[in-house]
Amino acid sequence: MLDNLWTEANALRDGEMWWVAPEMTSLAVQAAASLPQWTPAHNIPAPTGILVWDGETRLSMPWDTAPEDQWERGAIGVPRLPSVPVRGVVWWSTAQGLGITALTDDARVVAEAVLEPRAGLTDLPLDDQPVLPLEQAPSLNPLVALVGATWLLAQQPGVGQPRRKEFDAPRPGTKGPGPVAPVTIVTLRELHNPQDPEGSAGRQGGYSHRWLVAGH
Repeated sequence: MLDNLWTEANALRDGEMWWVAPEMTSLAVQAAASLPQWTPAHNIPAPTGILVWDGETRLSMPWDTAPEDQWERGAIGVPRLPSVPVRGVVWWSTAQGLGITALTDDARVVAEAVLEPRAGLTDLPLDDQPVLPLEQAPSLNPLVALVGATWLLAQQPGVGQPRRKEFDAPRPGTKGPGPVAPVTIVTLRELHNPQDPEGSAGRQGGYSHRWLVAGH
């Protein structure tokens, strides 16, 4: 447990930072349901990192440290832990495999300044062993599929558009936080149709994508 906390702290301090734009978040959520077999070792973008989705992930996790006055009541009045939305993850890699911690922006949790709740997912393979699709592995946490879909889409030519945002270093002698690490911003690449100069704004469409998965 203590080793995991140190690993998470190092990931927060030294890991790459990813921000996923709303349109890309929506696409990743849809794509996660049909994500084919993939291999984390071939697709992990960095050994450690922090990823935040700017949009609804449709995933939630229990608030394990919720005080009793925040507990919810079930249909027959049985108290249960409240759920909070998943907004991001911290990931790290060790000799044991890939670890993932889920993060939330729920105001009740953030106000307490605690890292909990977290859904720790450890020992995912970081060798050539693949992660199976959700329909073949019903016990697999859907968060793994969403992380995988986000990484894969960001690497798909013509789909994801990652760009690195650098921040100016603070001037010597000024107060405030230290140097700010760069952030990788992942957006959905705009498709240009020369026969449609006005673009496709305002049109409704569905998700359709053929996956190209490294190592398969």
